Amino acid sequence: MRRAPLRTACLSLAACLLAACAPTPTPADDATRAAPARARLEILPEPSDAQARAMGLAGAVKRVHFRDRHGEGLLVLDRHDRQETDPDAPEDTLDVAVLTATLLGRADGAAFQPRWAREIRVPCPGLDLDAGWFLDQVGATDLDGDGQAEITLASHTFCGGGVDPQDIRIT
Repeated sequence: MRRAPLRTACLSLAACLLAACAPTPTPADDATRAAPARARLEILPEPSDAQARAMGLAGAVKRVHFRDRHGEGLLVLDRHDRQETDPDAPEDTLDVAVLTATLLGRADGAAFQPRWAREIRVPCPGLDLDAGWFLDQVGATDLDGDGQAEITLASHTFCGGGVDPQDIRIT
């Protein structure tokens, strides 16, 4: 019977020690718990043509405007064509298609700033060069419901004599 008070004392001591190991909440933790993250992705209207021109985005193939838990986002898709000297044969030129996706972001009405950019460069010595975005498959979604936009980029590229396969990329 003497062991019961000792066991109770040991359990009480263990509980106190475990409680002391828990992190002490800070005022910042309390503020974070009090203000839940924005739980919804909101698709916004595209900037007007005048706004796009003012931002230097007038020639974009597509613009996707949204708001998520990080603030406002603007996905901009472009395609540019140019010619470059062939590094393997300097007397020849290559046709080059460049697909670019740029994500711009801003918070609280500030100016948009680049968050990231992806570039797909397709050099082609032949006549058959094709590269583009699958525009109806590109967008911003919140697949996991965490309030953060997931960006889907889908593109196709082709360089060849008509029988070569196309590359299809989904990022």
